Amino acid sequence: MFNFMEIFKISTTELAHSSFLAWLLNPLEEHGLGDYFLKNFLEKCINKINENKWTDIEIPDINELKYKKVIIKTEELIRKKPVDITIRFPDEKFFCLIENKIKQKETNKQTETYAKLSKKKYLNYKYYWYIFLTKSGEKAKSEEFISFSYHDIKDLLEQTVKTKDKILKNHNVIFLLEQIIVNIENNILDPIDYPKTCQDIYKRHKKTFNEINAAKIKSFNRKVRI
Repeated sequence: MFNFMEIFKISTTELAHSSFLAWLLNPLEEHGLGDYFLKNFLEKCINKINENKWTDIEIPDINELKYKKVIIKTEELIRKKPVDITIRFPDEKFFCLIENKIKQKETNKQTETYAKLSKKKYLNYKYYWYIFLTKSGEKAKSEEFISFSYHDIKDLLEQTVKTKDKILKNHNVIFLLEQIIVNIENNILDPIDYPKTCQDIYKRHKKTFNEINAAKIKSFNRKVRI
């Protein structure tokens, strides 16, 4: 299957992916999704915050946010430093920064600098979220950043495509999402990501794996008693 991102040689270009994500996240754009993708993204971030027990990260009520007033930018300058994506809810004083890394590595103190400078720029804000988006969910040097992977993005895109009968009716947008999913699979994620694959298999067959393990433990205990 051909892929337009490969044709235009932008299959791993960070700016291209950041621009596409910013477009999808923006409920004011003409993709027909409204705030669906942005809400799902924020919910996934909340799940990661809770899973990692980041008690120092405050969480707003995402159902009460004014999505029609959200401001989403790419390459916003934070003290002359362009950051990949910023999401800002001015009324709720909620700021979210996404640092997108596909092939490039984090430069020295980059994430620490972004967090420090953005808090100075938006001094009176209440909520600050920092997302470090990488191929496999690597950790940023700054402990304030939440690890986010292209597996997570792919999951969000696939979830969005499944809504086409209820929310998403524009066939051009569906085609675009499917192309991005293929590109992520072929050009960003590893051909075989063993940890992710094993995790998915375990989730689908958790009961069977637990029964096998229980049987092994029972058999081992019998042998020990003998």
